[in-house]
Amino acid sequence: MAQPAPSSARVVIVGGGIAGTSVAHHLVEAGWHDVLLLEQNQIAGGTTFHAAGMVSCLRVSSAMMRVNQESARLYAGLAASTQHDVGWRAVGSLMLARGAARMTQYRRTVAMARHLGVECHEIGPRECGERFPGIRTDDLAGGFWLPHDGRCLPAEVPKALRRSAERGGARVAEGVRVTGLRVRDGRVHGVETDAGPVEAEHVVLCGGMWTRQLALAAGVNIPLHPVEHHYAVSHPIEGCHGGLPCARDMDGSIYFRGEDVEGGGAVMLGAFQRTTKIWDVERVPDDFSFRLLEPDWEKFAQPLAAGIHRIPALERAGFARFVNGPESFTPDNQWLMGETPEVDGLWVLAGFNSGGIASAGGAGKALAQW
Repeated sequence: MAQPAPSSARVVIVGGGIAGTSVAHHLVEAGWHDVLLLEQNQIAGGTTFHAAGMVSCLRVSSAMMRVNQESARLYAGLAASTQHDVGWRAVGSLMLARGAARMTQYRRTVAMARHLGVECHEIGPRECGERFPGIRTDDLAGGFWLPHDGRCLPAEVPKALRRSAERGGARVAEGVRVTGLRVRDGRVHGVETDAGPVEAEHVVLCGGMWTRQLALAAGVNIPLHPVEHHYAVSHPIEGCHGGLPCARDMDGSIYFRGEDVEGGGAVMLGAFQRTTKIWDVERVPDDFSFRLLEPDWEKFAQPLAAGIHRIPALERAGFARFVNGPESFTPDNQWLMGETPEVDGLWVLAGFNSGGIASAGGAGKALAQW
């Protein structure tokens, strides 16, 4: 049974993952105290709980870089400000390049990043191997090292942001499912929930892969869809540990980092494949918040081969865990952020294309300051 929810708020935020809690935190920080966050299950569900937790400031646009810089600053200070450990570790990022074209692309992006104050160092293949022992370097042209990038515990960040928001006066109601939007004369007036209606001046949809179906009920088309996203964690490998950097081999379409596991250290290997696999569902189930899809090793075959090529020890170690979690992707690979053109007062922050942890901390601030 849904717990009682307040009957009104100036702002209602729908969704208690990384995006919704970030918006709540930043609204309170900006002086908006009549804020209500509604979560259909528990805080940190959806795509947040199974994320890889990697935060890099090197992005393809200056706006995205600034947002990710803000995320890194926020996460680095959360433990001190909230007394809730979010597992922030400034392990750095290692960007690998197999040829001259990739190095040229990185140099262009790095030039913009340095202008924004992001510390980046061009390094050769040898130093790439020193930064992440055990990787193959004979086919590398070089790479770039970003010492202030890091990683966090994805499920803990929303809990810390919730604590911060509540300290500032925001209210959070878990176990309350939003069933519809209250719209009159082209403007939002609140939400319908399984615990009763809630009046509001503004509604912010931060429901991740649920956002599209929520908005459609009000005639708003949000272009996102859940897509399967995979990563695997190896058995222990000698020399690996959680303090190793977050590495990306874009020519192999893979990313990897160290992981502390029982019995030593391991490698977490993930991928962004050119051919994706859409999660073909008409409606995302309401109770899917802390669930995963079935492992798909066949789909993961190409990333696995690329991972073994880069880290030969993976072939001997094998894998202990496979994660197949749906993530919200958009047609142009850009976030969805801002007020909807169809309904005044209805806002969206969703569609992070599997980069929600890296970006939502800063994007929540941008939306709160809109």
